[in-house]
Amino acid sequence: MSQLIRLARVCTRVEDFNERNSIMSRKLLKQGFLYHKLRKTFGKFYNRHFDLVKQFISSLIKLIEGGILHTHFYGDFLKKILKVQYGITLQNAVWLIAQDFLNKRYDKNIFKNTCKLVLSERTIANVRVLL
Repeated sequence: MSQLIRLARVCTRVEDFNERNSIMSRKLLKQGFLYHKLRKTFGKFYNRHFDLVKQFISSLIKLIEGGILHTHFYGDFLKKILKVQYGITLQNAVWLIAQDFLNKRYDKNIFKNTCKLVLSERTIANVRVLL
């Protein structure tokens, strides 16, 4: 969060802030940070230090979309889906989890790729939200 404060202070344009935030998020993701934790921390920064980001005239969602890189897969989704007991309710569980993640503006294509890592093609095909 201290790095975000520093970036917000030195950047005068939203494009510069987003670019530097992207570089930082890429490094953190390579070190094993989870995407949802980065988003949550950024949300805390945005709310606690709104006086610094109001100069960018941009919403929280736009700053997250512009400054936090999406990964090739979502580890937080993998953790949740692997906790589900495989059986008759798997498709329903995937649908509910998918709804939650997609409502949080997770990228649908990356979400599908993540599903392919742990779910069968048949299961994926039966989850309408992923089509």
